[in-house]
Amino acid sequence: MAPNDTPTTPRGRLRLEEASSKFEQDGLIAATVRLEWRGESAEGMTEGLATREGVLRLGAEATIQAVSVLVSERAPPELLGVKVVRAFGNWVAMACIRLEINNESRELLGAHAMDDEDFVRGGVIAVLNALNRVLPGQLG
Repeated sequence: MAPNDTPTTPRGRLRLEEASSKFEQDGLIAATVRLEWRGESAEGMTEGLATREGVLRLGAEATIQAVSVLVSERAPPELLGVKVVRAFGNWVAMACIRLEINNESRELLGAHAMDDEDFVRGGVIAVLNALNRVLPGQLG
């Protein structure tokens, strides 16, 4: 399937459609994330500090907002923390998520080895890597 082709059947995994950020006049940065799941799209938006960890957190929080809309009939995931570290010459984004599955609380860890310094996208992909481990089978 070509990168711009739309899947003909709904997907079981969350898919990133867009992640963007822009600097605001007050020195803050705004992050917007749009996700697709099972043929539906949702958007999350956050605003905060323009530090490396701050931008990573904005991407992760906007992702959690969008996921919460997509799984509205279930308990939304909770972002426990995000971190970025330098390892093996690259930035690695990590996210820890708490999710209620079958009345049981589970903590999930996702990571993403970044090939650039797009920390918004790094936070998004780390969250998606955690959630896509269980989302299709447990929530789908």
